[in-house]
Amino acid sequence: MAGLGLLEFWRRQAPRRLHWDGECWRLGVGQTLPDAISALAPGTPAVRLDLQRCLLIRWQAPGSQARWLWADALADPQHWHLLRCALYSKARGQGAEPAAAPTLRA
Repeated sequence: MAGLGLLEFWRRQAPRRLHWDGECWRLGVGQTLPDAISALAPGTPAVRLDLQRCLLIRWQAPGSQARWLWADALADPQHWHLLRCALYSKARGQGAEPAAAPTLRA
């Protein structure tokens, strides 16, 4: 019964996009970038579980509860390596190249 409940919960999740704009991370709903993200507050992602082809990410936006995101390489294989590099790299400040990341489930 618990497995069926988790499956139904998973199916109802909306796809989200993580976006690094060179200054901060933003989390958007849906597939459009950067329009879906521009109005959202910035936040901080932290990798909590790394299984190489998928990541469990804790997303913390100022003034809100933490969200848990599941990133899967199959969602956007061509950007997977870029996402991993960006999440593990330190911010360089202004002048960094913008990068889009794969679709996540939240």
